[in-house]
Amino acid sequence: MSEATDDGVAVPIPAFTEWKVRVGFGFALACLGVVGIVSYLSVVRLNENAARVEHTREVLGSLELLLAAATDSETAERGYVITGDESYLEPYREAAAVIDSQTRRLRELTADNRAQQQRLDSVAALVTERLAILRAGIELRKDQGFAAVQEEILTGKGQQWHDRIRRLIGQMEDAETSLLRQREQLTRRSSTIAQLVIIAGGLLACGLVAVALWAIHRDFAGRTRAERALRAARDQLELRVRQRTAELALTNERTRAIVDTALDGIVTMDHEGKITEFNPAAERIFGYSRSEVIGRPLAQVIIPSRLRERHDAGLARYLATGEAPLLGKRLELSGLRADGSEVAVELSIKRMPGDGPPSFAGFVRDLTEREQAAETNARLAAIIASSDDAIASKNLEGIITSWNLGAERLFGYSAQEAVGQPMAVLIPPERASEEATILARIARGETTDHFETVRIGKAGHKIDVSVTISPLRDGQGRIIGASKIARDITDRKLAQGKVQAQLARLHLLHQITRAIGERQDIQSIFQVVIRTLEEQLPVDFCCICLYDPAENCLIVTSVGLHSEALSMELAMTAQARIEIDRNGLSHCVNGRLVYEPDIAQVPFPFPQRLARGALSSMVAAPLLVESKVFGVLIAARQQAHSFSSGECEFLKQASEHVALAAHQAQLYSALQQAYDDLRQTQKAVMQQERLHALGQMASGIAHDINNAISPVALYTESLLEREPGLSPGARGQLETIQRAIDDVAQTVARMREFYRPREPRLTLVPVELNAIVQQVVDLTRARWSDMAQQRGIAIAMRTELAPDLPAIMGADNEIREALTNLIFNAVDAMPNGGPLTLRTGVAQQKGPDSQEPAVRRFVQVEVIDSGIGMDEDTRRRCLEPFFSTKGERGTGLGLAMVYGTVQRHSADIEIESAVGQGTTMRLTFAIPPTPAVGAALSTTASAVPPLRILVVDDDPLVLNSLRDALEGDGHRVATADGGQAGIDAFLAARAQGDPFPVVITDLGMPYVDGRKVSNAVKTAAPGTSALLLTGWGQRLVADGDIPPHVDRVLSKPPKLRELREALARSLDARVA
Repeated sequence: MSEATDDGVAVPIPAFTEWKVRVGFGFALACLGVVGIVSYLSVVRLNENAARVEHTREVLGSLELLLAAATDSETAERGYVITGDESYLEPYREAAAVIDSQTRRLRELTADNRAQQQRLDSVAALVTERLAILRAGIELRKDQGFAAVQEEILTGKGQQWHDRIRRLIGQMEDAETSLLRQREQLTRRSSTIAQLVIIAGGLLACGLVAVALWAIHRDFAGRTRAERALRAARDQLELRVRQRTAELALTNERTRAIVDTALDGIVTMDHEGKITEFNPAAERIFGYSRSEVIGRPLAQVIIPSRLRERHDAGLARYLATGEAPLLGKRLELSGLRADGSEVAVELSIKRMPGDGPPSFAGFVRDLTEREQAAETNARLAAIIASSDDAIASKNLEGIITSWNLGAERLFGYSAQEAVGQPMAVLIPPERASEEATILARIARGETTDHFETVRIGKAGHKIDVSVTISPLRDGQGRIIGASKIARDITDRKLAQGKVQAQLARLHLLHQITRAIGERQDIQSIFQVVIRTLEEQLPVDFCCICLYDPAENCLIVTSVGLHSEALSMELAMTAQARIEIDRNGLSHCVNGRLVYEPDIAQVPFPFPQRLARGALSSMVAAPLLVESKVFGVLIAARQQAHSFSSGECEFLKQASEHVALAAHQAQLYSALQQAYDDLRQTQKAVMQQERLHALGQMASGIAHDINNAISPVALYTESLLEREPGLSPGARGQLETIQRAIDDVAQTVARMREFYRPREPRLTLVPVELNAIVQQVVDLTRARWSDMAQQRGIAIAMRTELAPDLPAIMGADNEIREALTNLIFNAVDAMPNGGPLTLRTGVAQQKGPDSQEPAVRRFVQVEVIDSGIGMDEDTRRRCLEPFFSTKGERGTGLGLAMVYGTVQRHSADIEIESAVGQGTTMRLTFAIPPTPAVGAALSTTASAVPPLRILVVDDDPLVLNSLRDALEGDGHRVATADGGQAGIDAFLAARAQGDPFPVVITDLGMPYVDGRKVSNAVKTAAPGTSALLLTGWGQRLVADGDIPPHVDRVLSKPPKLRELREALARSLDARVA
């Protein structure tokens, strides 16, 4: 090894020094190699982790897009269903396409993650199913309208579906987020290790180099002068290099600035067709970054596949022959973007100067904005040409410069006729000043919006228009003219006129209605109506006639003040008669309005009589009440065809108001006259109507009450029958509960019709009143004892029961309920406590004549309280439905129900009361002529062998109680909690070869009710017994409304005896 001296002579370096130099730098290079390897591995790991992080973020982005698309599809479908606007369907279809593409992308991204694939399958299934539901909703909305899908909207199921999708996507996002955190942690760890190794290796290398340099320094101390000379030469050389480099850098910077700031794309290519330069404008046009395309074949990057062969052939021809017909020319063609789309560009190609293989520069200009502008202009021109509104433009002198088809249709001038003419040709003379005002506003840059005026068409007719005029400006913003949009509002003006006329007639009708509402007698009502019509409609003749159906004629009852002279001339004063058939008025008395626009052409005597009074048109409007005509309103005018359709409709409405007011006046007069004679009848009718209303209301809650007490009834009956070890007290309490349940069931059964007199289906049996009294005392003990004591009062219950009291014929549950209501009322009337007595006895009454027995005997039961009592008015009204003196605590129905029970038993009720002296309520029942004998109990149903039974009900309590009761009898019971579930269970059992011979189903269930269940059962297996269990059972049987395919209807609450009897009959029918 040697070094150069100042004179250029090489001086050998000592071997030991050379060895030290080599060893030192060898260790340094070894350290740097280790650092490089570790750095390389760290960079590799960082790149891998960065790729994984980017992958995770892409998955998260796709999940967000999928959720957004699902939300957009839901929103678009909801918008279309509510509004019916087809424009909402386009976002829906776009969202469906996004969902499909993002689902496929997510499958690609999560292909290495089995758990995410499973979640994605669930999300895709939910989204697909939801889209199917949305499509079904859209089709239903198209076919049947908003009402058909309104219920589905109000259920909120769409939100539930969307929440499930959101939760699954959230789970996927949580999993990806967890992976992202792990990968970021690995990245940080790898980065830390790399930093530590680099720092340690660098320090070690620096140390080794320092040691080597220190050692070398001692050996090189003698070469200082040579080093100085060498350094000076080197500095001089470096100075020259820096100067040249600075000049080259400045040139490169200027060139790079020109390339980077160029508005056109600049792409350079070498002789091999590879990209060597790609400026920012090219990046914007083609969507690639410079780093992505440098070194890649230009044909594969930005040239569409259909043009690549031509490009390659042209390059080869130039390299071979030097011929390039396209160099230096501007071409318009398509380029290929990074996303696969094509972009219209203008291309100019130049060969770059220089020796060696040729290179080329392409200058590219994006033509997208130019084409979009041309397309926008064409679209605007098409809109203007096809607009129904008249669109025209004019210069500042008011000369027409453009004229669309809408203007041709509106004004009648063709474009050739209008262009070049002053806009003033369209303005009526009386509005000539408008054009000057409009031009002045345009010159000031002001806009005229929706200016309503009148213009003239080519035919000379006037047209009501609404005009919007805006200034037109050139490229420098200077006003050069105006655009005018005119809309024909003639129809709207006519409609407004009709609306104003209708409003005037409505106001007149309101005046008439208010005037007749202030009067009670018919004559004053007729007079005010006729006077108002004469003065304000107006009419030339007006009168009102009453219809006499017996004589089939009209009798003039009232004539207007202004019509009196004419009525005398026409012999149509009060009480004048007009025959119906002879005058063609039969249509009017049959309830139809009659309008004769020209009565001179009508051959009947009555119109001819009006014609003699110079009247030419007539309207006869029937006075109609409850589909019956009782009179006719006649209005006439001297001018023919003078009544418009609106006026005819007004007269019809006025006649309806007059008829109603006259009818009310007649009723009022009749009621006033007959009030004393009909007061009791009216009271009875009102009572019956109120009870009827209560019955209608009660029938709606009967089903719910029966459902609620069914489990109690079944479990109580099962305990009494199957638990012989019950104590006497417990058994007595259960029997009391059972009687109360029976009473509730019977009450519910008759709530709908308790206001009627007793009907044949009310079964009367011998009843012991003393036993019922004792039962009622036990049933009401909590009310008169426990609850009273809680309020700090004491009520002493006393029973005075006559021995050997004869039995009566009645319904024990109804009598028991009546007495219960009387006790409750008595307790409420005793705020300070006191004695409460229940007394039974026999009363006698002598017959009024010889045809009746000498003495009639009755059984009486009395409820006697020592409470506050009632005044006479309260005593008289206390049996009316909804009458109560308890305020919000009372319903006013208790005594009304007692009254209904009394009526159904053909009994009597007496009320004795005085304020402060208590009240006695006395029920009197007739004793049958022959001693009543207890009805034989129905025989117990024969033992039924164990059956396989399917029970269907949507109420879990009823379902469980029925299952327990039937399983207690040894049957195998399966349950289904709804109609569709019941059908599915029945068909599944039948398919498995283990069918149900008996199906018991509830009637009232959502979606699939008992009718559909029994129909499906009988269709699949006609031999299966179908029993219908319902809270409306008695009503269905009584009304003959038993559904088909049902073998028997059982009422709720069910009885074990009835269930067993129904099962036994079903078994007998199957055996037969």
